[in-house]
Amino acid sequence: MSNSKQHINTDEVTILIVEDSAIQAEFLKRKLLAQDYQIIMAVDGQQGLQMIESERPSLVLSDVNMPIMNGLELCREVKSNQDLKKTKFIM
Repeated sequence: MSNSKQHINTDEVTILIVEDSAIQAEFLKRKLLAQDYQIIMAVDGQQGLQMIESERPSLVLSDVNMPIMNGLELCREVKSNQDLKKTKFIM
C-alpha cells in the first residue's frame, strides 16, 4: 500500500459557492481562498445554475435551503442536463 498523496493544483480548480447567507458564503470563500482555490459565488440556485452553465466550475458547494431555487432543485437541474451532469456537488 502506497503512502503517496495526490497533489491537487488548486489554482486550476474553480469552486462555485451557492449560498444565500452572506456570512456563510464569506466564511467558505475565505477558507477556500486560503488554500488557493479559484472561487465564484451565487446567492441562490437560479443564479448558481446560470454560473454553472457559463463558468463550468470544478465543484459546486451548495446550501440546501435557499429562496427561488433550493440546492436540491439546482442539483436536479444540473444532473438532468447532458452537458452538465458530471458537475460535482457537495450540499
